[in-house]
Amino acid sequence: MSISRTTPRIILGTQSFALETTDPTKSDFRVQGAENFKPFLSCLERYGVRELDTARVYCEGDTETVLGQLLGSPSSPFQPFEISTKVYPVQPGDHGPEALRRHLYRSLEQLKRGKVKIFYLHAPDFFTPFEVTLKAIDELYKEGLFEEFGLSNFASWQIAAVYQICHFKGYVKPTVYQGWYNPLMRQLEREVFPCLKEYDIRFYAYNPIAGGFLTGKYTPDSEVPDGSRFDTKTLLGPYYREQYWSPLYFDAVKDLKAQAAQHNIPLLEASIRWLNHHSGLGPNDGLIFGANDRVQDLEENLQSLQKGPLPSELVKVFEECWAKTKAGYQTYFRRDIREKAPPHNEPEEESVVASSSLREE
Repeated sequence: MSISRTTPRIILGTQSFALETTDPTKSDFRVQGAENFKPFLSCLERYGVRELDTARVYCEGDTETVLGQLLGSPSSPFQPFEISTKVYPVQPGDHGPEALRRHLYRSLEQLKRGKVKIFYLHAPDFFTPFEVTLKAIDELYKEGLFEEFGLSNFASWQIAAVYQICHFKGYVKPTVYQGWYNPLMRQLEREVFPCLKEYDIRFYAYNPIAGGFLTGKYTPDSEVPDGSRFDTKTLLGPYYREQYWSPLYFDAVKDLKAQAAQHNIPLLEASIRWLNHHSGLGPNDGLIFGANDRVQDLEENLQSLQKGPLPSELVKVFEECWAKTKAGYQTYFRRDIREKAPPHNEPEEESVVASSSLREE
């Protein structure tokens, strides 16, 4: 059993996975411990998926540690999985030469690997000039520490600036961009997609099912399960609420759910099939699916990818709903925070605290 080659490549986002000792007051996660992670990897293998996405900031570094426990040994049955990681500028200067090297070396140590598939800048570091960061990235690339260079959460004009610097300096160029994209959040189509096409950069979509909002199970008065994406007691819950928990989005989901029901298609399945067949994604692009604590949900998402295009009437409703939701809060890139930031002091030690601006998977 495998995913069709015409489908965007599938990647498992690992933000929800943690160690048994991870502090729940400091990180959001759904699955603890290597043993509880194994069924998710086995599920991926059944569908021919062998690519994982993580980040240094996830669970204060514990996500990389649990990945290393499972995949680090040459004798591990999961060793063939490819891993990509990201470095988020938690502290000003985190994309400076010394800090980048420290973060990447720490990631490789935790992952128990000599290199990663893709090394991403998780967002712009506004305290370090791109020229300085990109020179450091090129040096790490030439040392064989990663196969591809990627960007995430950069604005279109920043992508262009990075590419041009790399081109004229002879540095390794970005080949992958990771961005926030789903049927209700499509701002990237207007300015990022043309930019990526111009520079031959692949697109990997995170948050493809809007943190579960596109299951259609939520209403404005819903009791939200503890630990879920929209639980305001979690670190990221308030930010998911800020994005999706409004009449604009609830009305869109109501319309989509009603139209999908007329064709006997669950809304979540319809949303995944829209991404697969009707979105701006191509076969060289990617979909990053996160996970809750039920491996069955991941398998159902993978099964939905094996189904065909949607009825034209339902596709039309997706377009009508996007025409409404694009009027809402839709900022796909990280804003320049220098005016509000404290004076820049170079951090003495690595910091991997969870960032409130991360909306992964």
